[in-house]
Amino acid sequence: MRGEMENTVLLYLLPIAIGYLLGSVLPGYLLPLWMKNVDIRTLGDGNPGTINVKRSIGLSLALVIAAYDLTKGLISMLIAYRLFNAPAYIVALSGFAAILGHKFPFYLKFRGGRGIATTVGIFIFLLAEVTAESMPVHDVIAALCYMGVYAILMMAATHDDDFLAVTLLPIAGGILAFYVRSFSELALVIALIGMISYEGSKNLRHKMFVLAKDRRTLWRIFARSLAMLVIFLGLFISKEAVLLVVGSLLFLFFAIDVLRMTIPRLETVLHGEVLKDVKLLQEQEKGTISSYTIFLLGVFLSLLLFRPPVTYATLGFLSIGGMTARIVDINYGKTRLFKKSKTTLQASLAFLGVCLSVAYFLWIAKILSLWIGLIGACVATLAEIFPSQLDDDLSVPVVSGAIMEFVLRLIT
Repeated sequence: MRGEMENTVLLYLLPIAIGYLLGSVLPGYLLPLWMKNVDIRTLGDGNPGTINVKRSIGLSLALVIAAYDLTKGLISMLIAYRLFNAPAYIVALSGFAAILGHKFPFYLKFRGGRGIATTVGIFIFLLAEVTAESMPVHDVIAALCYMGVYAILMMAATHDDDFLAVTLLPIAGGILAFYVRSFSELALVIALIGMISYEGSKNLRHKMFVLAKDRRTLWRIFARSLAMLVIFLGLFISKEAVLLVVGSLLFLFFAIDVLRMTIPRLETVLHGEVLKDVKLLQEQEKGTISSYTIFLLGVFLSLLLFRPPVTYATLGFLSIGGMTARIVDINYGKTRLFKKSKTTLQASLAFLGVCLSVAYFLWIAKILSLWIGLIGACVATLAEIFPSQLDDDLSVPVVSGAIMEFVLRLIT
């Protein structure tokens, strides 16, 4: 019994410990210290990583550092797999331990590097492995084409590689999630994406990146994504029940709009801070129907008029696309396409990129034809770009949904 317990400890804990130790070896700190007698943490941005070494010391040393940092996570996983014959989840944990070792080395008071190179190295390996073993060739080509177009659109919109990384890597992880063979691989993919996105978001904050012009209305931007809950509701209750829920909310918000437009005191109260740093309405909504009501009307009409696959697409365009477009417009928006347009070229490019993403994921989930989704994405973008009497929250889902529904009826 005791021997079995020792073997279990050896099998499960030792590979993870080795992964941490290999990860804690920071050539970005050790090599400059040994070869140049320089503490890299006192130079540049203070990060003991490849980029800072390249900028502060030179390219040749940076290449050596990059080679080890990129592969030490893979080496840890290989040791766990080959030497210990460990199960898949221990192999995954060994790789993740290498990232933690890089970020929290014991000999530097647990203050190490960012772990981006190690994380990316493992991520690329998993991507290549899943691609080679599980993805058909045409799926690989489609994924590469989609991610390439998305990257071009987002870089054209933002010229910011950190924003691209924060948005593109979760997309790549989402694609992998459809093809990974085990839960441990999926969990590792999610952890890797979380690490990279976290570091990318820190860089964005250093660039004074903001999610809303007025932090009191920040919650409104993310509240748009709640429209996607309609899809999950549809998995458990009937379409009629979902319509009843959304219709009830629509009636409630419309009633509040009517009351505040007829009762000046209520208008004043609702335009103030209802809670600390929380504001319900924007200044441009005084005396008019609120964007909440228009948004809910767009959701309600999508549910009422279109078949489920088309509804899913329109809700994705409306919620995720609209949310991303607003964030890009706030931080990178410069070029107005029309004098009366509410949006910018940069926001529209980002909107198109997200709409293409919605179309692509509905396709790989076998919910909606790729071509129908692409048509809907382009129509939604045109509806968002061109100024009209209709609010985008209404024109985007209704116009794009109507065109997709029309094309579907033609071919079925």
